[in-house]
Amino acid sequence: MRILSAPLTAKDAPKLVVPTLFISSSDYDLMLIYAQTASPQEVNGYGLIDQGARDQFILCPGGLFITDQVVTQVSAKPTAVGNAYAGNRADEAGMTLGLQWHSHGRGGAYHSPTDMNTAHNYGRVGTIDWMIWVVINDRGDVVARLEQYAPIRIGVPMTVIVVPDNHQQLLEQVTDDIARHVRVETPPIPSKALAATPAFVSPDKKENTK
Repeated sequence: MRILSAPLTAKDAPKLVVPTLFISSSDYDLMLIYAQTASPQEVNGYGLIDQGARDQFILCPGGLFITDQVVTQVSAKPTAVGNAYAGNRADEAGMTLGLQWHSHGRGGAYHSPTDMNTAHNYGRVGTIDWMIWVVINDRGDVVARLEQYAPIRIGVPMTVIVVPDNHQQLLEQVTDDIARHVRVETPPIPSKALAATPAFVSPDKKENTK
């Protein structure tokens, strides 16, 4: 398992739940090969998403693809046919078209002002509640953001984790093992009497205080 990116938070910032995007090794490799092959031009693609827990999103294995598009070294714009194909593929699979990704070629992996504007405007014309926006470069650096459009508008950076292709199988096995063998024990709450007990002071330290 590899953590490709994780948001930096201030030391004294409130503890917030950071959403996580899980990508299989095969799909990460495929996205990287797309970026490397297209470089120095950009390339755009989509991903089918399965939402696990409220803050966990899984790129469905084999759910990464590209469609018809027009690209330059600084942009990648899907055509109307490409957008329609992406929607139809998600409908046929009965899954959520919840991820759009593009490469930055030889540049850095970050969400540019243009990327942020595209993500923001997407919510105005679409009928979706959220979308994950991913940027990758030809060196394999990856960043992701979760943009929520309803019921309120908010966007947050995500942690991106690459997991083994058999991650789901391993997860089920480990979950079962933990349920059968691991017992959670709640530590006792210290009593007020114990908390009031003075700390032990060694005889040597008592002599030094005279």
